[in-house]
Amino acid sequence: MLSSEQSNNETEFDFSDIKPIEAFEYPNQASKKIWSINSNNILHISSQIIELITNNKISIQMSLHLIDIISQLRDKDIKLLAELYEKILNEFSCIIKPENVKLTTLLHYKGFKFEHFSPIKKEEEILNLYPTESPLYYIAWNKVDDLKSKFPNLDINKKINYEITPLDCAIKYGSELCFNYLKNLGAQYTEYSEKYAVQGGNKIIFMQMIEEGKPFDKMINTALKYRNNEIANYLKLNFGQTPDSACGQF
Repeated sequence: MLSSEQSNNETEFDFSDIKPIEAFEYPNQASKKIWSINSNNILHISSQIIELITNNKISIQMSLHLIDIISQLRDKDIKLLAELYEKILNEFSCIIKPENVKLTTLLHYKGFKFEHFSPIKKEEEILNLYPTESPLYYIAWNKVDDLKSKFPNLDINKKINYEITPLDCAIKYGSELCFNYLKNLGAQYTEYSEKYAVQGGNKIIFMQMIEEGKPFDKMINTALKYRNNEIANYLKLNFGQTPDSACGQF
């Protein structure tokens, strides 16, 4: 739990306990299950989603749409989400193309042929996030020793490929070891660092940035969108931020 400077007599608001309106009850349940997916529970989550569909609690289209949306926010977990998407397509003998091109590409390599689609990237390019010859690859996957040995003269405050700075990459993917290494070298935050911290959800990185005086203005909706509820709670209790009414519904 993130620490709070609020007085002890103030009730903490837990965004994870928000009750959805009735029409969204089962889609919300499915969304929570999909967000919780990891390599240890993939089979269990798949069975639960398929059961919701079989029992007419949610439609096939809704379940696939949720996976599609979440895959755009959790690109590190896209392999697992593609596996879940695949299981639903196979279970109900259907073929529905996702909006996320990366997800579509992975499904293509699993044997699904979508109309008017040809992959641009190779499977490993998507799963690796960045090319293995780029320092961003080692930062995103928190391989700090490899980063040190392969890129001893890294320009720590320059965007790599005009995309993102090394420190922002560490913040975005919650790569704590690389974050500490780059900060010790003198890496500076950018105007995007706070957004990346709220998206990435690493609480230690977030709290260090708080201690360094970062205000995180108007970031509570982003925290809820990425299901980083402890950060959202902190922003509400300590900075008085309030979310949009529909934010975080799914």
